[in-house]
Amino acid sequence: MYIIRRFLMFPHFTFSGTTYQALHRKLTLFCTCVTQIILLALSALCVFVAKKNIKQGNETAFLTETSSVISHLQEQDVISHQWLNQLQENSSIQIYLFENGTPLFYDQYHQTTADEQLCENALLAAEELTGNPPFFTKNKRLSSHTEYQFNSGDNIPYIASVGSIPKGDSYLNFLILRSLAEQSHQMLSLRIIVIIANIAAFLLLFLFFHFFIRKMLEPVETAQKKQTQFIASASHELRTPLAVVRSGLESVEKCSNEEERNHFLHLMSEETVHMKRLIDDMLLLANSDADTLTIKPEACQPDLLLLDTYEKFEPLAKKNGLHLILTLPEEILPDCFCDIHRTEQIFSIIVDNALCYTPSGGKVTLSCHAENEMLCFLFEDTGCGISEEKKSHIFERFYRADDAHTDREHFGLGLCIAKELTEKQNGNIQVVDAPISGSCFMVQLPCAL
Repeated sequence: MYIIRRFLMFPHFTFSGTTYQALHRKLTLFCTCVTQIILLALSALCVFVAKKNIKQGNETAFLTETSSVISHLQEQDVISHQWLNQLQENSSIQIYLFENGTPLFYDQYHQTTADEQLCENALLAAEELTGNPPFFTKNKRLSSHTEYQFNSGDNIPYIASVGSIPKGDSYLNFLILRSLAEQSHQMLSLRIIVIIANIAAFLLLFLFFHFFIRKMLEPVETAQKKQTQFIASASHELRTPLAVVRSGLESVEKCSNEEERNHFLHLMSEETVHMKRLIDDMLLLANSDADTLTIKPEACQPDLLLLDTYEKFEPLAKKNGLHLILTLPEEILPDCFCDIHRTEQIFSIIVDNALCYTPSGGKVTLSCHAENEMLCFLFEDTGCGISEEKKSHIFERFYRADDAHTDREHFGLGLCIAKELTEKQNGNIQVVDAPISGSCFMVQLPCAL
């Protein structure tokens, strides 16, 4: 599933909703069929082993009973009718006795027409198997017997033992049969159970993979939609500066006044700067998505990070009529384990947004404190604030709190980049409730061990 997901998220592939549905169906059927084939192979193996064990069990039981009967016949000079009756009633075998090939009176008395036909079929099968008469023996002084299997006239399988026991000047011949119909019924029942189980398994697997693959494809589909939206938004943002550059070039070609020409060239230069910033931001996000963004964490002093940011933006704050305030705790803060360049980039994005959305005369406060092995950097402003509805969207790509998108200096990627850079450093960024008004961003980064 991981390989499938990585394949689908490859940036050169785009899918529509219909394609996702078709892909969902194909993957569901593919996974179900592959798993079912494996189950069928295992089921066939289990049936084969079970059949072999049942067959061996029946043969072993038959040989045990046969050996017991032969031993008794060898030891007894007179065959008791009572013993024969008990043997027929208490065991699963049928016995036919002969003296020099002639059926004994007991057999003639108890046999039915079906029994006679069964006995005849068994003796014929023995003759076909050995190529000799059923009770043929090479050594006239020793007992001998042969085991074999055959099917009766009504196609019922039997296992049989035919042999001879020397008794003085004559021979006691025997034919012992055991029906394998129960074995056939066991195998038939086992096959039916396996077939029903496999049908049920197929349905359950289909339902499982239907929901499982749909769940697996949801992040892929969401990522694809975000990627499509990202490309559309980027194209929209690039269209304006490109249009300005194009119209500027046309104006420069037609303009004869040097001052007007320099004005158009200045406008085009500003637009190229805007495009470069946008492209740099997009490349950073693309590297983050591809997991190729370089992060070099090291131990640094958190107060110096805030101080550098403060000194960088203090002139801009004064120019906009804002008060930029840096508040540091009296106690010594632990070192922060972060990438200094990336962290300064995070702070610059947040402070730049704060200065942009805070009206003249307002305040932007930078502070820091340690909490649970994390350093918490707070950036508070007295601007218009962020509504609860917009808080869940401000870290999305190309999202701006200004619905009219009148601010040409911001593309809606800053906070998204700040979030990516913070999370790459095992940190966290979030909007918290401001003490008075405005907005408050908190960046949490791990302390150096």
